[in-house]
Amino acid sequence: MYCELINRASRAHPFLSRLADVKHIPHFHPETEIVYVIDGEVTFTLDMHSHTVVAGDICVISPDVIHTLFTEHNSTTFVMKLYPAVDLTNIRFDEPVITPQTHGYQQLKACILQIMQEDRTRGLGYQLAVNVHAE
Repeated sequence: MYCELINRASRAHPFLSRLADVKHIPHFHPETEIVYVIDGEVTFTLDMHSHTVVAGDICVISPDVIHTLFTEHNSTTFVMKLYPAVDLTNIRFDEPVITPQTHGYQQLKACILQIMQEDRTRGLGYQLAVNVHAE
């Protein structure tokens, strides 16, 4: 286990990345991490509890939680790390895995899709637009 010092986010620069075939060793970081599964299946371990998520599912990893991500099959994810940590208490997720049946899923997915669009275009000031969507 280690504190991740690369791929970090800051107030001015959120970390955004499209990743394929994820295999991360146990780690933690001070950012909120939100992972949207685009294709395939991903297994997350959060504080020693495993969760399998499929395309369309979202995993919200709170700051400083020890976690791993792993896939055995072709998969694509969109990963966001936001700092300072995002306050999602107004949506009130009871579990770290958010599926289409979870209350608040549509609201969070819409926000993620807007951020993915900003990341694709990377126009002038896109980091500010991402931070606005995240709030």
